[in-house]
Amino acid sequence: MTTGGKYKYAWQVLIVLVACEMLLVAFSVINNNLNIKFSLPWAHNYKVKFVSPNEILTGKSDRKQDDSDTTRPLLFAYQQNYESASKLKDTLLNLSDTGYNDLKLLNPANDGKYALDLFFDAVSSGMADTGLVRIGHYGDSQLEGDRVDQILRVLFQQQFGGIGIGFVPFLDVASHGSLNRTMSDNWRRYSVFHDRYPNGYYGYSGNVYAFTYDDNIVKKADTTAEKEHGPEVAPAGKKIKATYDLTLYNFVYYHHIDLLWGQAPSPCVMEVYDGKKLLYTDTLPVSNNFEMTRLRVGNAHDLHFKFTADASPRFYGFLVDGRNGVQVDNLAIRGHSGDGLNLINRDYLSLQVSKLNQRLFIFEYGANIVPYKVANYQFFEDDVYYMIMRYKEAAPLASMIVIGVGDMAT
Repeated sequence: MTTGGKYKYAWQVLIVLVACEMLLVAFSVINNNLNIKFSLPWAHNYKVKFVSPNEILTGKSDRKQDDSDTTRPLLFAYQQNYESASKLKDTLLNLSDTGYNDLKLLNPANDGKYALDLFFDAVSSGMADTGLVRIGHYGDSQLEGDRVDQILRVLFQQQFGGIGIGFVPFLDVASHGSLNRTMSDNWRRYSVFHDRYPNGYYGYSGNVYAFTYDDNIVKKADTTAEKEHGPEVAPAGKKIKATYDLTLYNFVYYHHIDLLWGQAPSPCVMEVYDGKKLLYTDTLPVSNNFEMTRLRVGNAHDLHFKFTADASPRFYGFLVDGRNGVQVDNLAIRGHSGDGLNLINRDYLSLQVSKLNQRLFIFEYGANIVPYKVANYQFFEDDVYYMIMRYKEAAPLASMIVIGVGDMAT
């Protein structure tokens, strides 16, 4: 095909696109208050509004947030009841009036207090105005890669403020919707599900990451298992070196990034780069505790790290946060059913959730239990109960939500 034939209709297509754009701009000027309402099986009472001329010229929205339209029904229904003089009178909230006919929220009472009161007390007391209130969403592959929480996070932050994407694990088997990660081959991942750590000093996500002396690693596709690592302590006179790249997509806004680490048997030199530009060099000291180190990276989005140590510290991930509001942490492990969370050291878990100000936990498990046909699922009920009691002990000021098993087809 000749060049002329290949682009024969290019100008015609371009003219049509420009004409359509001009019509939309003209329509926004003439009648930008027109609302087009529509519903989908997963989205009820959505509206499309034309942008105003001022928004076109400045790129900034001049519309006030309409909470009744943008807040998910569970949040909206609870607030409506919470703000009434008698708070919640019923333990069952029926959401049929919001368009979600098949959703219900059980909010049981105990001694006159309701399960979600602790969370809403935190965000209603002004705590989210001066600092971060965190929500931890635990689950399996249905949540991995931030695929659910990237929507849930926006809805909470529209209501209570906040920016950033929250917790980012060092390594994961799934890609992430807001970032890209690359690293040297000598990183190892332990989790409460696969390749379990020798002791209970996991991060609150249920993972631990360390770098090893050699990079003789056998990687298996679509699994959390990685075997044949070298030692995590260098031979005498040697050092272990590792690199890590974290690239945040341009649409990610944040105020600061924290590195979560701990259990460091030796000092670790950390070089931090923005692309190829060295920002600074720091040393992570010897520590037997859980640590948070604020990274001095400004608003960089292309971060590169070089680590050098006699023995690897234990790393848990990053927090990409705003200075206040609500943050939703995606804490998913593929194939997991929640029972492994009971392996996290009690005191170490309590230290982390207290330091991070976790005020709501959402547990969404069961999809990996469904395929196994057994006569009695009491074992799973026992595991979930033990998990909830463990977290209640670790975080007595946090509320908890347990989401039932979804349809395996989804």
